Amino acid sequence: METFVLYDLYAALTSYRTATQTIHNLISRSLAQLAIGDLDGSVRSMDIAKDGWEYYMKDKWIDLNSRRQLEPLRIMRRDALIDFLLSPQVPLLHRARLWRNVDLDVRRMTHDYVIAQLTEMCDGNVPPFETAKAFPEPPGMEEYRQSPDAARDRKREDVSEGTRYDP
Repeated sequence: METFVLYDLYAALTSYRTATQTIHNLISRSLAQLAIGDLDGSVRSMDIAKDGWEYYMKDKWIDLNSRRQLEPLRIMRRDALIDFLLSPQVPLLHRARLWRNVDLDVRRMTHDYVIAQLTEMCDGNVPPFETAKAFPEPPGMEEYRQSPDAARDRKREDVSEGTRYDP
């Protein structure tokens, strides 16, 4: 069964756009499973996303101008987490559970992009959630903000889908 799923996945990874969308959807499914406590399902979905990413990228490493290269998987995971946490369809309790369960590095990369909106959502909830308890700042955030990793992981707002070549 797993071979069939992977074959179907590989067949879908024909262009930059479809690869990005497919892998983003798999990561989002992994996050949704983690938010409801399905750890095994979350790990399986993330493993499939990683396999798809590696399959798509296997011949892209030599692309001289990197137009067809996907973002690093950790960055794709960060972006999917931002989308998930800010989605109006996701219950606030699921977001808080996911925040506690997702790995520390991804929380550090995501925190500054989502905390203002999450605070607003917590304050507007009936009854209100305490943001500091539901979405605590990850340990070591100050050190992370000063580190070269933070600059490397910074969300690039100026890049659009149209800047990449996608036949």
